[in-house]
Order: sequence, then structure tokens, then C-alpha cells
Amino acid sequence: MNQKRIPIDTNIITNKAVKIYEKIDNQLPSTSANKVPFIASHGWFEKFKKRHSLRNLKLKGEQATADTDAARQYPQKVAEIIAAKSYTPDQVFNADESGLYWKKMPEKTFIAKHSKSVPGHKTAKDRITILFCSNASGDYIMKPLVINKSKQPRSFKGININNLSVYWNANKKAWVTATLFTDWFNNRFVPDVKKYLLQKVLPFKVLLLLDNAPGHPKYLQYENVEIVFLPKNTTSILQPLNQGIISTFKALYIKRAFRYILDQLENDRSLSVIDAWKKFTILDCVKHVGMAYAEIKKSTLHACWKAVWPDVVESANPRIPLEQEYSQIIELAHSLGGEGFEV
Repeated sequence: MNQKRIPIDTNIITNKAVKIYEKIDNQLPSTSANKVPFIASHGWFEKFKKRHSLRNLKLKGEQATADTDAARQYPQKVAEIIAAKSYTPDQVFNADESGLYWKKMPEKTFIAKHSKSVPGHKTAKDRITILFCSNASGDYIMKPLVINKSKQPRSFKGININNLSVYWNANKKAWVTATLFTDWFNNRFVPDVKKYLLQKVLPFKVLLLLDNAPGHPKYLQYENVEIVFLPKNTTSILQPLNQGIISTFKALYIKRAFRYILDQLENDRSLSVIDAWKKFTILDCVKHVGMAYAEIKKSTLHACWKAVWPDVVESANPRIPLEQEYSQIIELAHSLGGEGFEV
């Protein structure tokens, strides 16, 4: 990853382009003895990036300046904590939240340009917060907690929130507060993890890693649950969820959003892309969050622990499969082409 914590870089794209060219070139009959080889130069990459709006598909969260010294020393401390109580990878968890502008399209799309031109449009209205939690083995990822501004939005009429694919809560700013996190910890995390470890025939003893976000209270406690806070300003370097899990989820969510628009257009050919997207409600969002969440692979969940607990990750150079997701997003965006969608 580069300094901006983007999980896909220039080298990945240019190397892949060269491999694709060579594969195609080898399959075609030679027409010239002096063929000029394809070079994925910087100029080529800039044109490719502009053509596919890759600049607008960078999915990352905010972060403070990272404390690299603290981050370098901390994995040893984590290893000592784990060894002291003989935690298994199934018993070590990380939880963190991320905002999602659930109705925001990449900036190059006509939808995005149109929405900005609507008088009084406020993007923040479309923001939710999602609380993620998974373990080091990659074997378990909890049902996500989605926090909205409204507890009972219009599209939820007649819906039993207990049947949703997510846990649902709300407050005025759609943020994770200490009160809300405490409720999640006591009434969601503890019961769910107890049930999971019982199924694994493992004792209920748990290590939970958290960052120092204001919504993560220091007073949390529960028997046989050890809570350890990462050093300040190391989240972008150490926290497993920030090493590719949340980015993967957001890529999967955008991919599903594009598929939603395509399905709407196929079902009703009188619709424009903008009309189709207007029909996308917070209930649709919640359904897509659940489906995207379910698509995150065990290997991705496991690989993202490399920074904070390197000994647990089996591969020496684990890869987070974001390249494929971005490629599919670009393909879906192009398949939407025509009226109402500019790429």
C-alpha cells in the first residue's frame, strides 16, 4: 500500500496491462517482424486512469498522521498478550466503524453531477455508519451494525427490523457513540461471540482490539473479554479492518449498486439511469450492505491481520483481491453507458 493507504497502485495496473497484452499478442498471427512492444508507460497509465475514472474509485477512510514507531513496536506486545492467555485466532477480534455515503456514485458519473445540481442537495443526508467486527482466523464476521439518522425511515414501513441482514440503530448524526457502542458490545458482540465459540467447541475467552475513536469507551468490561486499545495514530497501519476489509466491502457495495441500476433498466426500459437510482432506498441499501458483507472472503479477513499479528497469517505476502473488484466496477459502469451515465 502507498502512503494514502490505497490497496491498489500503479504497478499492479501496469503490470497487469502488460500481461494481458502479451497474452493477446501471443494468440494472434504475427504480421510484422518489427512489431513495437507495448509499454505501460506513465503516460499510458494517466490516460487509462482518466478514461476509466479510477481517480474516483479510491475507497479509503480518513486518517491522522500515522505513528510509525509505535506501529513497528506494537505487534510484539500483541504477540505477548496472545501468548500469555493462549488465545487462538478464532478468539481474537477487531471491531471498527466506517461511514458510507450509500447513495453517492463515483464523481465522474452523470448521477453524481446531477445530484450536485439539485437545489438544497446535501450529501450528508445519505450517510450511514457501519460497525464491522471479525476475527483473526477469518472464520467469523459478525452481522454488521448499521447506524442511520432515522430509526424508522419511510421505506421501512411494514418491515420487522429484526429480520434485516444487519443490526439496525439510529441517532441524530448517524455516528457510533459511546452509549451505542456499549449497547452493541453487551447485547450483540458478547452473545454472538459466545454462540460462535460454543459452535467451535472453544471456551469463551476473547481478545478484542479497538482503536482510540471517541465512540469506543475505555470502561467496557465483561468477564473473560480482554479489551486492548491500539496505540494512537496507528489505525491506518495496524488495525486489521483498515488493511483491506472495509475497502473490499465498499468495492463490493458499489458493484452491487451498479448491478441494481442495470436490473432496474432491464425490468423497465422506460427508465433513465437517474430515475432508476432515485428508486434506490435505504431499505435497498441495507439489503445490499448485507449481500456485499456476505461476499467478503475468509482469506481477505485473515490476510488483513498481517500487520498487527504477523505470525498468524499463513501467507508471507497475502493479497487483498481488490484489483478484480475494481475491474468489475469499471465494466458495470461502462455497461450502463448512454443517457444518464457518463464515464
